[in-house]
Amino acid sequence: MKILEDFKSREPPLKRVSKLNKFQNEVIELYGLDYTVEQIQDFLNSQKIKISTRRIYQFIKSKKNLSNKNFSLQTPDHNVVAKKSDEQEDEINLQNLRNILKNKG
Repeated sequence: MKILEDFKSREPPLKRVSKLNKFQNEVIELYGLDYTVEQIQDFLNSQKIKISTRRIYQFIKSKKNLSNKNFSLQTPDHNVVAKKSDEQEDEINLQNLRNILKNKG
C-alpha cells in the first residue's frame, strides 16, 4: 500500500473532461429552444470546437435530467437561472442565429 500511496501523492488523477463542458449552458439552451443537433454543431464550430453530432447528442442526453426538453440552466456557481420570457427567448434565438450566420460568412 505504501507504493500506491506514494504514487497517488505524486500523480494527481487525469480526468477526461468533455470539451463541451465549457459550452454546457449554451448547448442545453439551444437544444431547449428546439435547435437541431446540426445547428448546435454549427454554433460549436463557430467557437472552434470540432465535434460530431452524435457526441453532441450523447452530451445532451447525459445532461438531461427530465424526460423532455425542459432544462434547468445553471450558472457556473450552480445557481438556477430564472425561466426566460418568450420575448427573451426569441431575442436569444435571433442573436444566436446571427452569430452562426456571421461566423459562416
